[in-house]
Amino acid sequence: MSGRGLLAVCALFLLGSGVPSAVAQSTAIVETVPPRPAKSTGPGDSLGAVHPDLEILADVALTRRTGALTGDSRGRSRIKGTAAELRSLFDRGLITDMRRIPQMWEAGIVSEGVIGSDVEAWHRGGWFGQGVKIGVLDSSFTGYSELLGTELPATVTTRSFDIDGLEQGDNRHGTAVAEIVYDVAPLAGMVLVNAGPGRFGEAVDYLIAQGVDIINLSAGWPVGPFDGSAQQDAIVNRAIDAGIVWVNAAGNEADRHFSGTYQDSNSDGWAELSGTVIINDFTIPPGAEFDLLLNWTGPVSDLDLCLWDLDRILSLPPAEQVPEDCSEAQQSLPWHQQLEVIEWINTSSEERWYGFSIAGDPLAPPSGTPYDVFADGVFDLSLQVPASSLLVPNATERVISVGAVPWFDLSAIEDFSSRGPTADGRVKPDLVAPDRVSTESFDDAFAGTSSSSPYVAGLAALYLNLHPNSSPLDVRRELGILADGLPAGSGKNSTFGWGLARLGDPPRVRDSIGYQIPSNARWTVRDFDETSETFTYGIPGDQRLMCDWDGDGTDTPGLYRPSSGFMYLRNSNDSGVADLEFFFGNAGDVPVCGDWDGDGDDTPGIYRPTQGKFYLRNTNDTGFADIEFHFGLTGDVPFAGDWNGDGIDTVGLYRPWNSLVLITNENTTKVADSQVFYGITGDRFFVGDWDGDGVDSFGIFRPSDRTFYLSNDLGGVADEVVPFGVNQSRPIAGSFG
Repeated sequence: MSGRGLLAVCALFLLGSGVPSAVAQSTAIVETVPPRPAKSTGPGDSLGAVHPDLEILADVALTRRTGALTGDSRGRSRIKGTAAELRSLFDRGLITDMRRIPQMWEAGIVSEGVIGSDVEAWHRGGWFGQGVKIGVLDSSFTGYSELLGTELPATVTTRSFDIDGLEQGDNRHGTAVAEIVYDVAPLAGMVLVNAGPGRFGEAVDYLIAQGVDIINLSAGWPVGPFDGSAQQDAIVNRAIDAGIVWVNAAGNEADRHFSGTYQDSNSDGWAELSGTVIINDFTIPPGAEFDLLLNWTGPVSDLDLCLWDLDRILSLPPAEQVPEDCSEAQQSLPWHQQLEVIEWINTSSEERWYGFSIAGDPLAPPSGTPYDVFADGVFDLSLQVPASSLLVPNATERVISVGAVPWFDLSAIEDFSSRGPTADGRVKPDLVAPDRVSTESFDDAFAGTSSSSPYVAGLAALYLNLHPNSSPLDVRRELGILADGLPAGSGKNSTFGWGLARLGDPPRVRDSIGYQIPSNARWTVRDFDETSETFTYGIPGDQRLMCDWDGDGTDTPGLYRPSSGFMYLRNSNDSGVADLEFFFGNAGDVPVCGDWDGDGDDTPGIYRPTQGKFYLRNTNDTGFADIEFHFGLTGDVPFAGDWNGDGIDTVGLYRPWNSLVLITNENTTKVADSQVFYGITGDRFFVGDWDGDGVDSFGIFRPSDRTFYLSNDLGGVADEVVPFGVNQSRPIAGSFG
């Protein structure tokens, strides 16, 4: 679904697809109705106002006459059925004390949010979320298996904490959310989990046990408190305490939220919503379900929520103009604030006009009691209060709360995108990100904060890919610093937060791996998405080089032919003739390459073992060496890299007989600046910048197990182990474009 899901009352809003103070959207609001009728709900019935044909999940107390139903140690059970069925069991004395269980509301191909963004630059730099695991917690993942290996990773871990399973009907909300995560961080691990009513904590504990680094929840609860102290907030904090970054859709409720303080100046039992207006009207499509939830604070206050079928009552005489139904017995549970719920359906074949009103005791009006009303499935409320329309758990301080801007106008907030502040006055959301993007799961554009949140979760994965030791607070703070402020030049605010989520320019491109086989002159280069390309260049016996000969940021092959002392350099990673060829060196010399003068172009050098001497040239042509110096012994294997991040490459030596590595930070005769053992006898040594920090470090290819071992430090245990290559492989490294 591309918009808001129409789920059960109190359902977790899955946020898929405004306007401050109470804003009137139409003038057709009823101002005068009869005094409120007497309450009709009996004790023990706390289902709220539910259309008889709608199915809900209820927590009920069992009686001895219940028969086959099994309860817990308190004699309670969960039963799913229509409101009519549940009330029939209640009236027959088979169940007592019926209470609905709050559920999540949904915040209702490569996405447009990625195309043209700095994400593409990070991908070009080799940052795809490797080593990061993301948990996607949602309502349903219908059709996910059809997208494995294309729009989703080839393998994912799944678990359902819902009696209806992981895939529920045609609800593809979670699948679409996961697609967006994958677009941004395609090499991150992924765990797909859904949770039924009352099982949110179990699902989160499972994700903690799975060792995820990030959890995305494109959903929330319209049930307060909205100050970060709700039960769900505590569960979320448990995950964050475990080191997990939590990213949450802010909600799509800005144009479906109303709030105020109770006022009844004429003591008729109806709250005045704006001036003398007591009914907030809206329209419902034919056959559509809709939900209304009234929250309030005040331990001694008792408010009721009533539904009006305005198309029906306006044709009736005043004495017969009564509400369709009222939610009177509070549906509150101990862990949330006072609550009344209406869940209804427009059974008509035409669009219909409804409204809600808030009632109190006319003899002891609860004046000044603050309240919030959230609506789902309705066309925009006539009276709207976008402020403080965030769903739980967005008020949790350490949560990254995400609002929505359309991908084609990144400076304009979506009218529906929930706003802050929190109930205790803190500025939220934290960021905004693109919505209305394309997914394989939905035919229409995926609008809503549901599609914005996974974009930010993907950005967090790329950030953790670069900074794996960052805490959840580190990630939240840094994403805030990197965001583009909205409006331009503003500080954090309750509409855009810190602004548009960005990562900025990627770090220096990190090197990938490849190999050459001398016997057949075949080269294989491996990209960060784990694909590889093979081409032929040279003749058997040529010695390999891999450097950036033209300063375009791409490393390409070079050859040194010992029999002639000629260099053959090519500017692309494919078969063909050399783009540059020139004489430099003598028979028996061993080639190296690097940027010896820091001008951005790599050039050749040779090591002459018979002299223990290097000869380095700063241009790619025939001529004398620009730099000459002694360093090393006969039998040493030369290499070059930037060991201190100053942009200038200097040389090093590897001694195969004892695996000793020697490096120097100046291209001059001197003792080594560093000596360290790395690898074992038989390993083939090479170097590269494996983590993109601008500093080269060590790697080896081990023929015995055909595996690359890469260290981000000058020695030590390998940080990355990559099975790749064949026994004859001679390792190469570079940014292959």
